[in-house]
Amino acid sequence: MNNALLRWSLSLALGAPAAALAAHSHHLGLKALGVTEAVGAILLQPRRTRIAGAALLGLSLLVASVFHGVSGELPPIAFLVYLAAIAVVVKPC
Repeated sequence: MNNALLRWSLSLALGAPAAALAAHSHHLGLKALGVTEAVGAILLQPRRTRIAGAALLGLSLLVASVFHGVSGELPPIAFLVYLAAIAVVVKPC
């Protein structure tokens, strides 16, 4: 099964808002989070860097969950869906 569509969807769904966060946030921690997530989304595409990209995306979702918790919010349930999809695209066929 070819997961290219799912991989590209993940990169766009996670990478575009992450790049916007990195570009527009005034909080250094959020800016770093955005950069990490955007780089992870880019690295998810090439086969040779896919695992590194998945690791960066997973790390960024974990850190984002902590930011939500510190802010008194629950992390979005979509984070679990993103993690499951990331696991699917990095699993060898």
